[in-house]
Amino acid sequence: MYPAYDIQFRRDMGERLFKARKHAGLSQAKVAHLLGIPRTAVSLVERGTRKVDAMELSILAELYGYSMDALAGRAAPRGGG
Repeated sequence: MYPAYDIQFRRDMGERLFKARKHAGLSQAKVAHLLGIPRTAVSLVERGTRKVDAMELSILAELYGYSMDALAGRAAPRGGG
């Protein structure tokens, strides 16, 4: 993966994760607790400055009611947003 593509991909994914979290009515603190990571890590993921690993993405998809592909931008969301 090229660095410029990777940066844009993370930003786009972060925006999708932010919107999905808001749609689910969850705070960053609650998501962080459920993932077992600091709240600041959730913020960094949503801003696109931290990569989300596959296990975290799987948990987030379940929490938010979206498929992993939708959160990654590869499919239409199955959730409400």
